[in-house]
Amino acid sequence: MKRELRRSAPYALLAGMMLVACGAPEEGGLAPSEDVGTKGSAICSGSSVSALSLAGFSSWGGEAAGSGNWTVTYPANGVHVDYYIDGTLRGSSDIQGDANRSGTWNFSYSPVNCGSHSFQAKAYPITINSTGTIDRCPTSGTKTVTTSFSQSCPTASISCSRPVNTHILNCTGTGSGGSGGPYTYHWQVYAQPYNEPSYYSSWYPSSSSTTSITCPYHNWDPPYDLGRISLKVSDSSGLMSGVVTGEAFPCIAGIL
Repeated sequence: MKRELRRSAPYALLAGMMLVACGAPEEGGLAPSEDVGTKGSAICSGSSVSALSLAGFSSWGGEAAGSGNWTVTYPANGVHVDYYIDGTLRGSSDIQGDANRSGTWNFSYSPVNCGSHSFQAKAYPITINSTGTIDRCPTSGTKTVTTSFSQSCPTASISCSRPVNTHILNCTGTGSGGSGGPYTYHWQVYAQPYNEPSYYSSWYPSSSSTTSITCPYHNWDPPYDLGRISLKVSDSSGLMSGVVTGEAFPCIAGIL
């Protein structure tokens, strides 16, 4: 669920706490390197982010998370960090430093789709005075770290058969990978009547890894109508696999 960006109350900032806004608005939210509060006076003179590191970053169950360290030079005593996934701003933090003008950043965001992604953290020096007022310092003192990560996807497989002398298709599905089970099996019936438009049912979820359907069409003379079943699975975190389709079978008793 997306949450609005928030600014820490003075006492929280002075205590060195950090706010991370997961799921920052893609539109209408704070823009990266927004100039509000930027100072060019002596309060920021000489300020810079002297070090910015990435301790680790990964994604599990559709949630990406990572952390790292930072250090700024006097008179800055904190950082503002913008977090990007695939080039889109997904969160920001204003972080108060310790006595060494250093600290850590932490970030998490969901949902993250299956596949490969990029992450970037960009830090700006800031000053936080005794009242909690934050001043962004010139952008020439910024540092950036980047990395790539991937979100593992579940996979599905399917095996189908039609007993001789029946109009029934029996299918068994399996799910693997991703965040693990229990898996939910999403089935779809597909039929290809001879010389008529193809028919697709709606996807319907099930906790069962097996399903059986009666061919919705059957033509008694060749060419025969065909029936088949498709499957996709979702893992315990709700991530969805790609679609797999079972072998097509003639919808006529006695034809293998």
